Amino acid sequence: MKLAIRGSAFFVWFLALTGCQSVPRVPAEKPSVHLSAETNEFSPNERLAWLQGRKNYVKSLYQVGLDPYFGKTDQQVESCEARSVKALQDRTNSDADFAGFRILTTDSGVTGVCDSKMQTHRMVLLFGACAKVPLQFTLKVVCPLALDGNEKACDVSEQQVSQYCANRTFPGAQN
Repeated sequence: MKLAIRGSAFFVWFLALTGCQSVPRVPAEKPSVHLSAETNEFSPNERLAWLQGRKNYVKSLYQVGLDPYFGKTDQQVESCEARSVKALQDRTNSDADFAGFRILTTDSGVTGVCDSKMQTHRMVLLFGACAKVPLQFTLKVVCPLALDGNEKACDVSEQQVSQYCANRTFPGAQN
């Protein structure tokens, strides 16, 4: 009987000890790649308008989240956006029109956060519209800031965009 009481007391102590501790989030070792695509027949001007709309969306990420609802001034919003969003590429070639951005995010990919302690990941956000096929896509690659010195693991090249427009496959992408 004493053994059963001791055993159940140990079990309750063990549950209290382990149940009250949270498991720390371990950053992904590899980039997380997400791809969404839509097929619409766009003229070259409509393709560029679609792309411009997506670029405007990126510009609004910080302005909608901070100004004026959270009491930030325009300078604070612009400073946060300047630190957190970097335009990488805005190109047109024979295969596609595309624009890419590097955005600092939280570990779950949330944008618009200006606290540098919470900005633990970077996301490459690329919008593209294929020239030869009716296909527009959004590509998100999220990586931890410290990816063992492999900064290029999150980059998306012009060749990869052209390859996606030609074959509709992107390595590691989750649709």
